[in-house]
Amino acid sequence: MSKKILILDDDENFNSLLTDVFTQADYDVHSVTDPRMALETFKTDQFNLVVTDHRMPNMTGAEFVRKIKGIRKEVPVVMVSGYLDDITIRGLIQDGVDGIFIKPLNIIQLLKKTSALIGKSEELARNDKVDTKAVDGQVGQSTGFQDYKHNLSFEFNSYPCSAGTSRSFAQKLYGFRDFKSTLILFGERGLHFDLICKDLCGFSDQIKEELIVLDHKNFDKAAIVNRIMEKIENGVERVTLVAMETPKLTLEEKEIIFALARSEPPFDGIKILSRYVFCLSEDLDSLYDKGELDENLYVFLGNAEIEVPPLRECANDIPVMAQRIVIDECNDQKRKVALIDEEGKLLLKDQHFERNYTQLSQIMKTALTLCEGSSIITTEILKQAIDFKGLNQSKYNFQSLKDYLKESKNEIIKAVLTLSDDDKDKAARTLGVSPSLIKTIDLSKTAAAS
Repeated sequence: MSKKILILDDDENFNSLLTDVFTQADYDVHSVTDPRMALETFKTDQFNLVVTDHRMPNMTGAEFVRKIKGIRKEVPVVMVSGYLDDITIRGLIQDGVDGIFIKPLNIIQLLKKTSALIGKSEELARNDKVDTKAVDGQVGQSTGFQDYKHNLSFEFNSYPCSAGTSRSFAQKLYGFRDFKSTLILFGERGLHFDLICKDLCGFSDQIKEELIVLDHKNFDKAAIVNRIMEKIENGVERVTLVAMETPKLTLEEKEIIFALARSEPPFDGIKILSRYVFCLSEDLDSLYDKGELDENLYVFLGNAEIEVPPLRECANDIPVMAQRIVIDECNDQKRKVALIDEEGKLLLKDQHFERNYTQLSQIMKTALTLCEGSSIITTEILKQAIDFKGLNQSKYNFQSLKDYLKESKNEIIKAVLTLSDDDKDKAARTLGVSPSLIKTIDLSKTAAAS
């Protein structure tokens, strides 16, 4: 029985080309030029794979992918586009795109990738066994590394929800999906508020919505106006503005937020729905009582708030989150994915993670560096990464870190010297440093080692 493929591309000529290619390769092809029609088709029919363009009217390829992944996440997706920058590619991979091809297209590679993805999808469907043991009072999930298999009725990528605490948080956040004006997220430092806000923004498929993060680098009136107008030009119907470190807002930044909310100049001519998420390290009343929030901002923030759980309260989520961080980093580096061994997963679950997701991300990136191209991140490597990043700050050895960095610098210089035939001036030019720095490196150890 032929495998069924949905093709979406608003360029009729290229759509026809893809249709002919896949039809001749013995696939059952359904081609569509409008992403809205493609979405309805996907809802009512069963496909083995989807091929989509990125730049299209009414809906981008990225938005289309998020919507269909929310319906059937297991269906592989291939993106074919004339141009994609690195940031967009990383976003597409995070959204679940399984293959990316840039025009002009290599047809043979596309067909090979299609066959491999469909085969892999079918194998996962046969072998996927969901763990039905109770976890924190909830149904447990498989810890397969490719997707968060939380089986919620909505798409949620901030936590795998293998823990009852994170599952409850996801459901509570979803309950606030239609908030109109302000919402407060509070939790310990190092939590991934950016990913959580992205989930919140993606809950509704009734309105085209995007995030605008307000940070100190771009917190001026002209920059915000330009960003909002750009969204409007791209067909966005509502923006969710996010202040990541609300208590640290300057007086000028607070006035900008108030002006935005009241549609005062220069925002009075902007016609778009807007709402605000404020991220805090503690609950609203505690910060106000400490004097870290002034009365005007305290009143403006309202009282709709949700506590974001720290990683230590979601221990069963940590190994899956760690593996996803590794996968994303491997994709960025275009290297083979490394897997965390089973003992390593248990080790991660036992850690405290005082700096939460930020710390977990640092540890996993360090572990990936230490494993030097190996396809397995062993427990020993994880222990080194944890010790290096200092989970327990009281045990952090800053002198060891200083020595490590110094030795790394020396080894790099020695390597460049070798490639430069021991020409110190040439090595200095290659590294972009002063020749005097090169002369301070003791080469005796290298000579002894060789």
